[in-house]
Amino acid sequence: MKAKKIIVLILALVLVCAILVACNDKAADEYVGVIKGDASRGWKPTADPDLDNPLDVDSEQRDYRDPKYEFKGEKMSITFTNSESVNNLFYDYTLDDFDKSKFKRLYDKKGYIDHLQEARDEYKKNKNSEKLKDYVRTIILELVNPGRENVLEYIDEFKKDKGVLWADPDLSGSGIGWSATTNDSNLSHQTSVFNKIRLFDAWDTTTGSASVKVGVVDTGIYKDHPDLTANVSTSLSLGSNLTSDPFAIGTSQYHGTLAAGIIGAVGNNGIGVSGVCQQVTLVSLRADGDEWDSTQRMYLEDADCVTNAIEYATSHNIPILNFSGGFFSARISPYQQQKMRQAIQNYQGLIVTAAGNDNYNIADENGSGTKLYPQSFDLDNILVVGATDSNDNKSDFSNYGQTTVDLFAPGNSIYTTYSYHNSGTVYNTYGSFSGTSLAAPFVTGVAALLLSMEPNLTAVQLKTRIMENVDAIPALSNLCVSGGRLNAKKAVEAHGHNIATCTYTNLGFRAGHSVSCDFCNYTDTESHNWSPVKVPGTAIVKYHVCTKCFAKTEIIEIPNPSVLFSADTLALIGAQEAHTSGDFDIEISEHVAVVKRDGKYYLMIACDDEGRRLADLSKILKREEKA
Repeated sequence: MKAKKIIVLILALVLVCAILVACNDKAADEYVGVIKGDASRGWKPTADPDLDNPLDVDSEQRDYRDPKYEFKGEKMSITFTNSESVNNLFYDYTLDDFDKSKFKRLYDKKGYIDHLQEARDEYKKNKNSEKLKDYVRTIILELVNPGRENVLEYIDEFKKDKGVLWADPDLSGSGIGWSATTNDSNLSHQTSVFNKIRLFDAWDTTTGSASVKVGVVDTGIYKDHPDLTANVSTSLSLGSNLTSDPFAIGTSQYHGTLAAGIIGAVGNNGIGVSGVCQQVTLVSLRADGDEWDSTQRMYLEDADCVTNAIEYATSHNIPILNFSGGFFSARISPYQQQKMRQAIQNYQGLIVTAAGNDNYNIADENGSGTKLYPQSFDLDNILVVGATDSNDNKSDFSNYGQTTVDLFAPGNSIYTTYSYHNSGTVYNTYGSFSGTSLAAPFVTGVAALLLSMEPNLTAVQLKTRIMENVDAIPALSNLCVSGGRLNAKKAVEAHGHNIATCTYTNLGFRAGHSVSCDFCNYTDTESHNWSPVKVPGTAIVKYHVCTKCFAKTEIIEIPNPSVLFSADTLALIGAQEAHTSGDFDIEISEHVAVVKRDGKYYLMIACDDEGRRLADLSKILKREEKA
């Protein structure tokens, strides 16, 4: 009898164990990790790691509890396995994918956007490309509650996620190599476009200023949209022939609110979207008349109202205007053309205007062909913008012109602020729209970013700065003056007060043997491939390839900065140091930065994929020959 009881007990234990194992197996099968991707935005379940892939298995196993690893605990990074990086290659991560009680901001590393876009382009060409086997994706997170122990706890959590290859603290504790973004809740709808024009990188330099006024010549801005209110002026505004209320939208006049959101929706306020300028003063200059368009279902702009708006901007010192409209000859008389042209000539600011959505080749005022006004006026303070799609091709609808359209900007499926009136109620929301009317405000926003840094720039200087710093796009080469698409980063980083005159006289430069990667702050020198490079007249200088993020940067240590740099340059560095915690860099040209780190000075020179410098140092470092 006892034997039977023992057997029954053993069988029961075996059954319980089997159930527990089955439950564990089921849990393992259902486990997707600590990252909560959103399938509705294209997230795919986490890929299983390939144990034969060295970029799917963490062979380092660093123990960051070791006191030799010093970090402040403000930020940390996660790097996905190669399999997971490719699996969710086209997914744009946002804070919604992480625990918001632990993380308050998502960052991108410098160089990350380039590598991501390169990987996406490669996948489109060949999804089985060998190049994709070397790609890993990195996300940086800023902690809600900074601290060493919290970082260590979160590292342990992320390491349980089968899609995470590395989870690391920010060992540098500096701002170098980190690109700011915002906490706006719908930022994921804007990420691809912002990446395209390098806006996140531009925000490293400036996010705008309320001191910059931008007039929106349109159907009025609905000032009570919660994502616009703080940036809309109520002391400056202008009504139109349709209504004297600069902010009314009626049942159809939402167009100006769309443009305003792209230029200057309030950034980093935790709701909705961000404009190109997170801070700016938007001025509603109403220009709609009483002509109803049954196709667009709105009242169209009126030529006399547009001229009045330009004259108002002149008398009220509004330095930038956005006009996402235009007039073919049938809608503007010769007299109205003359009045508008004169108003623009008298206006000292920059007018950014949309090229139009008719797929026409727009002629200038002295040429033959289809003319659009004010776009066809041959005036230096007009900047005409066409629209591109996500592949940097001209949008099917966009007008173009080799002598009339100045540049292109994204204009397809642009997510922005949207207010509309229905049955006596105004609804404030967001939506995606396409058109050159959406492309022009991106350029207007970048112009405002430039003025936030250099308020004395003239209209011609603003126009030149933007056009000379586009991304050259072969498909656009014969469709506009510049042959390119807007690049906010290039335009902002070309800004004047950071351009220093350097006189090179010292021949005793030496290269440090343990300099962190500028992009990912990876400091394990054994994991870098080093190659000697020489700057003319110097001793040995080293350039390195980071095997973690594949960035290439030359590092030149400057033992005696007072010999290399002018007094003005050193004063600029000192001024930057006075209000910056940790390390910092100052751009002295597009591809060369002065860096002060741990009391030492360096030049950092960007290189291409083959290690060739992107900067001509002879134009920056002027060697003085000894007699």
